[in-house]
Amino acid sequence: MSDNKLDALSLDAMLTGEEKDPALWEALLRAPDASTLWEEALERREKLERSINRVGDREWLARALLELRRAGRKLRQVAASPLSGSVFDPASTQPVLSPLGDSDTERFQLAWGELRELEIKLGQQFEIELDEDVRFFYLEEQGYVPLEGGAWELEEGDAPVLILALRSTNASLKPEDALEQGVPFAYVMLLERGSDES
Repeated sequence: MSDNKLDALSLDAMLTGEEKDPALWEALLRAPDASTLWEEALERREKLERSINRVGDREWLARALLELRRAGRKLRQVAASPLSGSVFDPASTQPVLSPLGDSDTERFQLAWGELRELEIKLGQQFEIELDEDVRFFYLEEQGYVPLEGGAWELEEGDAPVLILALRSTNASLKPEDALEQGVPFAYVMLLERGSDES
């Protein structure tokens, strides 16, 4: 990472000791908001560690999260627009007036290379707006499974659910190979709201 960009992935790699480029460290020290950048990096790392702790005895899921995080660090800036999505109650028929209002719908943006952790209630549905260049998968112990439509309704015993979005139309490209080849990706971990007491 020699482009001297103090983006989230570079700062995370600096925090973990994987990034040793002196130019990045100098850029951080000279940045007027250095303390804020570093504090945000620490918060992201703590959030990631909480996510990993939430996977419990699912070693395959913890391993996948670490692999995705490493692949995300190698992923260069992607010019494509972030993905848009929402979490909502599929039984609700009320229109959404504001994502900040009393509606049961929460909207979010998902940047390429980003892990988004979302806590949702049982029965709520997670959905990413469809894009013809994006394929979706969910992860189970045996590997990645295609997820048609980019949506998941959380049911009892599902969480945590890892959903992967790949920017590739190549139907024969396996997610593991895509990550190795640097294909842009984003991923979401769905957690049951209220199921974690920590």
